[in-house]
Amino acid sequence: KSTLRTMPLGVIGLILIVFAAAGLYLRTARKTRQLQQQRDAIFKQTADGIITIDAQGAITMANPAASKIFGYSIDEMKGNNVSMLMPETMRVEHDEYLRNSTLYESRIMDQSRELRGQHKDGRHFPIELTVSPLMLEDGKYFVGILRDVTLRYQHQQDLVTAKNEAEHAKDIAENANRAKSEFVEDES
Repeated sequence: KSTLRTMPLGVIGLILIVFAAAGLYLRTARKTRQLQQQRDAIFKQTADGIITIDAQGAITMANPAASKIFGYSIDEMKGNNVSMLMPETMRVEHDEYLRNSTLYESRIMDQSRELRGQHKDGRHFPIELTVSPLMLEDGKYFVGILRDVTLRYQHQQDLVTAKNEAEHAKDIAENANRAKSEFVEDES
């Protein structure tokens, strides 16, 4: 008879545990979904290009900024070797480097480098690239964060040109001043 009385309490307790677990699961799933949405928004809306490649150099992911920088659609890039985004002269060297690299090679990893990129239309342009290693269950990957620095290069070139023009104008003024002084001395 006591078993019959405790059985409904046990069932009620079990139901409460199931509801609590379901509530915890739903809250965790909602939080996970929010974090994924936030990560996806950052990936899609950042101005810097983001490209992930596997150990063989095949592009596994690219964001819209990378697509815009290189002129290829994301689908055109995905699955192709990342060397398609480099000038011809750099492709063989890059593929060789990938074959012989270790995951955490300090010469390249986590350091910003300035390189040349190649747009879909064939033109070359300067990029700034930082590559980071990524180990996942299914293997090694590399994440590249890149930016087109054409405007920065143009501004630097404009500064050099302005400096050269200023030096040239200074030389002309000094020569004119010297010529005037010589003329005044000759006249006296």
